[in-house]
Amino acid sequence: MREIMKEGCINHSNSSGIFKFLSIVFFLSLFAISPIFADTLSACKTSGWISGTTYYLTNDVSSTGTCMQIDANNVTLDCQGYTIIYGQTTNYSYGIYSLGYNYTNIKNCKLVQNTTGRGYVHGIYFAGSSNNKVENVSISVIGNYSSGIFLSYSWPNSANYNFIKNVSINMTGVQGYGLQLYGSNYNNFTNISILTSGYLGHGVYLSPSSTNTNNSFTNISVTSLGSNSNALFLNGDNNILFNNIFNSTYPVYISSGSNSFNTTLISGKNIVNGSYIGGNFWANPSGTGFSQTCSDSNNDGICDTNYTINSNNIDYLPLAVPPIPLSSCGTISSPGRYILTQNVSSSGTCFTIAANNVTLDCQGYTINHTGNGAGIQVQNYNFLTIKNCIIVGDPSNSLSYGISLKFNQNNTVINNTLLGHGTALTLYSSSYNLLSQNNISSATNCIYLEPFSNFNNISSSSLSSCYNGILPYNSSNNIFFNISLVASNNGINIYPDSKNNSFIEVLISQSTFSDYVDSLGSVNNTLVNITFNSSLYPTKASLTYAGGIRIKSANAIPSPGLLNVSKYLNISNTTSSATWVSINISYSNDTIGSNETKLKLYKYNATAGQWQEVPGSGVNTSLKIVYGTISSFSIFAPLAALDSTPPSIQLISPANNTYTNLTYITFTFNATDDQSITLNCSLYISNTLNQTNSSVVNGSITSFTLTGLTDGSYNWKINCSDQSGNSNVSETRTFTVDTIKPSVTINYPSSNSFVNSKSISINLTITDANINYTNISIINATNGALINSTVTPLSGTFVVVLSVPTDGVYNVTAITYDKVGYSNSSTVTNITVDSTNPSLTINSPSSNVFLNSKTISINLTVSDTNLNYTN
Repeated sequence: MREIMKEGCINHSNSSGIFKFLSIVFFLSLFAISPIFADTLSACKTSGWISGTTYYLTNDVSSTGTCMQIDANNVTLDCQGYTIIYGQTTNYSYGIYSLGYNYTNIKNCKLVQNTTGRGYVHGIYFAGSSNNKVENVSISVIGNYSSGIFLSYSWPNSANYNFIKNVSINMTGVQGYGLQLYGSNYNNFTNISILTSGYLGHGVYLSPSSTNTNNSFTNISVTSLGSNSNALFLNGDNNILFNNIFNSTYPVYISSGSNSFNTTLISGKNIVNGSYIGGNFWANPSGTGFSQTCSDSNNDGICDTNYTINSNNIDYLPLAVPPIPLSSCGTISSPGRYILTQNVSSSGTCFTIAANNVTLDCQGYTINHTGNGAGIQVQNYNFLTIKNCIIVGDPSNSLSYGISLKFNQNNTVINNTLLGHGTALTLYSSSYNLLSQNNISSATNCIYLEPFSNFNNISSSSLSSCYNGILPYNSSNNIFFNISLVASNNGINIYPDSKNNSFIEVLISQSTFSDYVDSLGSVNNTLVNITFNSSLYPTKASLTYAGGIRIKSANAIPSPGLLNVSKYLNISNTTSSATWVSINISYSNDTIGSNETKLKLYKYNATAGQWQEVPGSGVNTSLKIVYGTISSFSIFAPLAALDSTPPSIQLISPANNTYTNLTYITFTFNATDDQSITLNCSLYISNTLNQTNSSVVNGSITSFTLTGLTDGSYNWKINCSDQSGNSNVSETRTFTVDTIKPSVTINYPSSNSFVNSKSISINLTITDANINYTNISIINATNGALINSTVTPLSGTFVVVLSVPTDGVYNVTAITYDKVGYSNSSTVTNITVDSTNPSLTINSPSSNVFLNSKTISINLTVSDTNLNYTN
């Protein structure tokens, strides 16, 4: 029967009715014109739906094929909690189906497909249908290749803008998908639970055969248990998924696209009851999924690291397991993360952990326990984390334990402080555990590995004021790394049958009895870079050994004639069986110098009062270790015979008494030493330090260059020191800088002058500070032939006499040279040598003659080549 909804359409005078009518219109306007008619259904209906009508199911219904096929827009189906059974015998049949119709509202329905052997039997199937709403619906399907809700593109229409909420889906068939989208966009899914258990049964499946964009998934819990199944199989872009649980062996697979997997971090209860909403909870059924095991150091319910699917799909705020608060001691019997919210105390054991996969974070609060028992004890449970606890016990009670692990594996104990116990941290038959960043003090045993505790990793911890710092007993293959042991009677105390343990980068200081003791000689324990610091001379060493040994750092013993690097170890044997120790002691070469290569391992002979070299010992200068193997015991130290030989120095250039016209000079030398690899060499100019090279390679030709020299004479030498401080000085050489040419002037004779002797006196002036010689030459002015020459070393003004064989015309040249090779010259030309007197004859009048005139005529004959005048 259909009837008009009176309150909405008839009774306009009733204000209450008007309000209800407007409310309905407002609520449904999200989808279309509000249904204003109502009808009831008591059987499946595959045609004849009327737009604008709400249909109310009045009883459970069933069909061998499709039950409800809606063929009108603006239809509401309210099942009122009744069940629709469909697809009992027919493939490709659906619980509720709409092809190309929009604004459908499905609510309060139970859809069941419970016949095996059927396929493609979807619970709700919207094909090319948009703006639909599904709410308060449960779907259960056992058929194959089916989906709980299927939104599909159907040409030419897409399935968009659908709103699905408050839905539960259970799929058990092969390729049974909870939600499937094919070419569907802008849909909203919220408050949905999905369980799939068939092969390839994906929880949420956005088909890779189409593009699915801008869909929203929130508050969805998906568990996919079938093999090769993903909780989320995604193809598409710009979809947003946050505050969901994806629980599967393979939680997510992205075919393509870039999507958002978190919102901004906001305060509020999230899907796993945490205090903040951010991203998603990534889990697997075994309890070891990303969110189930991630670190949450500040307990805000958000993992400390991103969950990266690929570079375009990252959950930046993945949800973590929310912590469970604890305010009193007790037994923890369920997996989970527990946080202590206040200081607690107990008489006896405080916390007993009785479950796997437990994290107990004390957040810095204190557990104070008295009497027998432990602050925290675990027996036969694994994959635990205990962190940030301060545990205070009773150091006088041998049965007081800080943390006790018995028969456990794969646990983590990190960043705890344990104060005052018989045994602070004990492992009994517990292996593959990680103990790190723990601070332990005031206990009989700081860390005690009781029998059969193997393959544990104990690191980055500080242990102090314990009788035994580390005590392995019948425990093997453990690693102890980066541990500080202070003020213990025995730093490390090895008990019987503890084998193949490694102690690496351990600092042992202020030990009363022993830094390290192996009383009975366990096998193949190794010490690497152990610093023994119970004396004034900290010594880092690495050791392997056989038999029982005891090691303690020692104070200095005088070592005359030997270089001492102040590293000492006192090694003794504790068993009478054959014992040997192979030892490497580290050193620094800051002050060793050339003696480094001479370092050996020495043993102190107390009877003789002297140090003796250990045969076969040596040094590795690359690793900076001195090594040796010993079988008799005493105090050992790296020592070296001192180097007392200075380096030798050979000057190469410039040679002694060098003259140069350059203002720069390169000084070359070769320094050699019998020990040092490098030398420190300096150049001295005229006894003044000029420059230094502190890394001159032994035996290599080395140079200093000096610039800016002025004219003058200098001396130079080289001083070199080896790395032992031995020094030597080379010979002293001199050199002269002369940048000025010499000057020469012929003062006499001058050009075009006459001399009356074949021996010509030549007056010269020569000026230079470093004159070498002057070459003076007389040259025939007519034919250029050299007539005579001489060489003189004189400078200043002086006279040189050179002879010519005959009278004639000559040139005189003087060329002067200084010691750097500069030269200058002076020439006078056309000097006439005339050594013959002129001839003169008075022809008339003759002597004793009488003349009759007052005017006397005198007839003369005058002869000379260079006649000047006759008077």
